[in-house]
Amino acid sequence: MKNIILCLIFFAAFNSIAAPLTVGAGVAVSSSPYKYKDKTTYDPLPLLSYYGDDFYIDGPEFGLNLFKNEQQQLTLIASYDLHHFDPKYAIDSLKKVSKRNATLFSGVGYTLYTSVGDFTTTVLQDTLGKSKGMKINAEWSTMTDFNQWSLGYVAGVEWNSKKQNRYYYGIDKNESLKSGVVMYEPKSSLTPYTGFTVAYAFNPEWVAILFANAYFTPEEQKKSPLSSGKSVAYTSGIAVSYSF
Repeated sequence: MKNIILCLIFFAAFNSIAAPLTVGAGVAVSSSPYKYKDKTTYDPLPLLSYYGDDFYIDGPEFGLNLFKNEQQQLTLIASYDLHHFDPKYAIDSLKKVSKRNATLFSGVGYTLYTSVGDFTTTVLQDTLGKSKGMKINAEWSTMTDFNQWSLGYVAGVEWNSKKQNRYYYGIDKNESLKSGVVMYEPKSSLTPYTGFTVAYAFNPEWVAILFANAYFTPEEQKKSPLSSGKSVAYTSGIAVSYSF
């Protein structure tokens, strides 16, 4: 689900330039980062974004602009991270481990706009006390227009703290005793990722979107008993949007 959020946030950039309010729907195909019975998931994508001078709403993310001009932007962020683990979908003894819930992150983001693309850094902390962890993200993105076509590309790296990884990928002593799954205590990790989005504008209001991205799973997560063990997690999909 993290992969889907990346694509939707990037997709919204296409529409925010032309119109402040965009709605839409689509479908995404993703590989699960966990050892689930179904290794591939199909998710409906309700799309909603609003970009104003003082704040924005982009799917599960809300941003309040503290400072903004043509060269840079400083923003307070609240973002609901849908990443979670549900043992009822897991295999074998993993059905006995505890559920990992989605949570709300809050923090600050800074973007520098340049002629070679946008450079964005965000620092976010779990505010609901689920993982009590932190995420730091550094990202470069660019967008090019060809008549009715738009092509966007993004590349970045995400740092997950030890607490963040231990909540979503660790197995503590009590869980190990209950389930028989070996204990695992991951440390912090770096996750490189990349993605692209292609959009076609039928007219100023209606846009079709094709997107795909990949997260390169770090060893701290890949070695987890909960993990699918795949080196790359992917998401791809299509969507249609309408801008007001």
